[in-house]
Amino acid sequence: MLGLLLSGLRSPTTSSWPPGELPSIVRCNRVPPVPRRLMQGTTMKRLHPLALACAVFATTAATADDRITPQPEPGLWRSEATTLINGQDAQAAVRKAQEEMLKNFPAEQRAEMERAMGTQEDLRATMDCITAEEAARMTDPEALLAEAQREMDGCDLNIERAGESRLTFEGTCSGGDGFAGDMVGELEMISSREMRSKFTGKGNYEIDTAQVPPDSPAMGGGPLNIQHTEVTKWVSADCGDVTPRVRSVE
Repeated sequence: MLGLLLSGLRSPTTSSWPPGELPSIVRCNRVPPVPRRLMQGTTMKRLHPLALACAVFATTAATADDRITPQPEPGLWRSEATTLINGQDAQAAVRKAQEEMLKNFPAEQRAEMERAMGTQEDLRATMDCITAEEAARMTDPEALLAEAQREMDGCDLNIERAGESRLTFEGTCSGGDGFAGDMVGELEMISSREMRSKFTGKGNYEIDTAQVPPDSPAMGGGPLNIQHTEVTKWVSADCGDVTPRVRSVE
C-alpha cells in the first residue's frame, strides 16, 4: 500500500567530483532519510506516487474485482511533494544544512557543488517516465496486488473507504525497514493526468545518524511525526531524457 514519499535518490555527478568523493550532504540531495514504507524523498529509495497508486489501489481492485479508473496516460510525469517531519519542513532543513556546509569551501569548489546539488525546487520535485505497458498494468488487479504484496513487506494495511478513483487507508508497520508505527492517508486519481496523495505517520525510526545531515528533523530513533502531501501530474507524451522505471511483477 503505502510506499515512501519520494522516488529514488538523485545522485549528482560532476567531472571533478566523483560521486564517492562528494560530501554525503551533497550526494543526498533530498530530504533526510524517512521510513521506507512511509514516505517519498530521501537518501533511501522512496516509492514514487505512481507506484504508490499501484500498491494502494491494488487492494481495492483485488477486492472489488474491477479495474481502476481512470487509467494514467503514458509519458512524463512530474511529482511535487511537501514533507513535514516533527513539524519541520524536511526539504528546507536539507537546503539549510547544505548552505552552511558550503560556506567552508573555496569559491570554485562551492560553485561546482552548488551546481551538483541543484535548487530548492529540485528537492521537492521528481520526474518519472511511465510506459504504455506500465500505465495499463496500473489498472490490472492481479498485477497490482502482486506488487503491493512485495512493497508492503512488514506493513499491514486496512482500507477504510474505497471507490473507483479514491480511497482512504490506515496501516501499521512492524519495523522491517527501521520504522515501527501507524499511518493514515488518502489517494485520489483526479484524472488520467493527475493524482494526489496525502498521509500522516506516527512512530519511531532507527537509522545510522551518519547518513543524516546536521540539524535535520529528529531522525535518530525518537518519536517521529510525518505529514506528507504530493501532487503528481502528466507533463508530456515524450519522456525526453528521463528513463522509464523498471519494475517486475513476480
